[in-house]
Amino acid sequence: MAARFTLWFRLGVTLLGCALLVLSGPQARADQARLAELLRSDALFEILQHEAATYGETLAEDVMGQTADPSWLAQVAEIHAPNRLVPAFEAVLFRELPKQYVGPLEAFFEAPLGQRLITLELTAREALLDPALEEAAEAELDAAEMAGDPRLELIREIIEVSDTVEANVLGGLNANLVFYRAMVAGGAYPYDISEEEMVADVLAQEPEIRAEVSRWIESYLLLAYRPLTDAELQSWIAFARSESGQAFVRAQFAAFDHVFEQSSAALGAALALRLSGQDL
Repeated sequence: MAARFTLWFRLGVTLLGCALLVLSGPQARADQARLAELLRSDALFEILQHEAATYGETLAEDVMGQTADPSWLAQVAEIHAPNRLVPAFEAVLFRELPKQYVGPLEAFFEAPLGQRLITLELTAREALLDPALEEAAEAELDAAEMAGDPRLELIREIIEVSDTVEANVLGGLNANLVFYRAMVAGGAYPYDISEEEMVADVLAQEPEIRAEVSRWIESYLLLAYRPLTDAELQSWIAFARSESGQAFVRAQFAAFDHVFEQSSAALGAALALRLSGQDL
């Protein structure tokens, strides 16, 4: 039984050009709190908790061979609770984000366009919780590809410059590996599995993960950015290529990797206990 891919993606980075401002000490800490508020991580992680619930139902059916019961769903919800994950996410984000970028980011996200971009991404991601809307978004992607829509090329350029697919593929593989390790450590398998075997099993999933990640991100961003003009998207691309944009992307991905590895390990341990007939 190989580990399954937990489908999760990062909030697209929606930052347009910002000047540099060096901050330090108490002012930097105060700006970090304001930036965290502007990024609306609580809202994002509430959506991710709903995505995790769907995945928990899939695990119950595919691995445990039964419909997810309320106790299992409550465990999955607790593992992915925003009040547990958001503080860990923000701690890593601001540890990895150089302080000189905090002020400019705060200034941008306080502006109307910055808030609009965050709202568009959150709204689209919440919409995709509905399987019918997710299917419609994928159909729109297929139509855009067949028509050679220039907007899709802009979306793909955004994905490329922000390294979104590569970061998500690597993060997904890492999360799967810690999930698998937790399952093995929890006695989920009636036979020994070596570290080398686990790594090989997870790496074998890479092509499938890459294809799924690419398709989901393209359909998601095509939906989310529909109201934006091409000029606004070009401005986004210009910032994403900048030093400050790249710094934020790296910090954000590091933060997501940290919390998803934590939650994947906890989910694997919880599932192993279920499979061995134990209760948490």
